Amino acid sequence: MIVPSKVVGITFNLEAEVPRKVPITLAANKTFHFERINESKLNHLLLENQNGQYQLKLLGSNGESVSDKKVILSFEFLTHYSNTQLELVTDE
Repeated sequence: MIVPSKVVGITFNLEAEVPRKVPITLAANKTFHFERINESKLNHLLLENQNGQYQLKLLGSNGESVSDKKVILSFEFLTHYSNTQLELVTDE
């Protein structure tokens, strides 16, 4: 997924079914609104599926791979009050 340059917000929807005698469907969504930023320093975050394997890629403003850059992902859970952060560093 590439986020287009003029997007002002994005909504993620997650839905799962818990297999039981009577299946339970769980669903959640979250909307993020973007502020205007300095576009000369803009990178693009790409979530790509290749043969069933997901890869998170950081691309420069011209689509080039960005190496040795720290990316911090923050996950919010509806089931508990703490957030989880994952720090990654790009390798290519």
